[in-house]
Amino acid sequence: MVHAKHRTSGAGWRGAAVLVVMLGLLLAGLPEGSARANEAPASLPCLAVRAEGVVRAAPDMARLNVSVRAEATSAGAAMQDVAARVARVLAALEEAGIPARDIQTAALSLGPRHEHRPGQPPRLAGFEANTRIALRLSDLEAVGGLIDSLVAAGAEGLSGLAFDLADSTAPMDAAREKAVAEGLRRARLLAETAGMALGPLLELREENGAPSFAPMMRAEAMAADGVPLAPGELEFRATVTMRFALVPYGE
Repeated sequence: MVHAKHRTSGAGWRGAAVLVVMLGLLLAGLPEGSARANEAPASLPCLAVRAEGVVRAAPDMARLNVSVRAEATSAGAAMQDVAARVARVLAALEEAGIPARDIQTAALSLGPRHEHRPGQPPRLAGFEANTRIALRLSDLEAVGGLIDSLVAAGAEGLSGLAFDLADSTAPMDAAREKAVAEGLRRARLLAETAGMALGPLLELREENGAPSFAPMMRAEAMAADGVPLAPGELEFRATVTMRFALVPYGE
């Protein structure tokens, strides 16, 4: 029994040795690059570039905040007065053809109004009610005339006038395409200058972008009726970072 176990153990060791030798022969027969396939990218030099694409587009809408204020000796009277003024402003908006979906009450406040005199404590002088209406306007040519109508209807404050695009998908995509094309151009130039060829793209990352205002005088186009306005242009910027492998020419 003991001798049989020794013979079995020796046969097992000899079989393992044969497998090791066969595995070594198989690996030696593989192409040289196969055994190092996972190590190749790490051994190559890399090039990183940052590029920007800019596209300009004329706005097709505007945003505007309208404020209405009223003062009275009592809180109820102040609220009634501001409500009547707001009703006139809303009527002016309806007459101008502004759809209800583009009109929103953005703020409403009511508070005491105090008088301050030297050497005396503050004295309650009445109450003040304020409201703010946010507008979205799609007819840019009519904005100037609309502002005049709102002031005549009782609006006491205008703020936040901003021009925008209802859908910025197309210009943003065009800016992204420009950014990637510029990144490729710059990377090829740098690689060739360094005596290398541009290898595969290893990383592509986009930075967050937002539209910005670029002056473009068009006041004369919007001054036919009401306050002259210049909508300008919107700049859409896309910035990308690209990382490439560099390889010697001919590879």
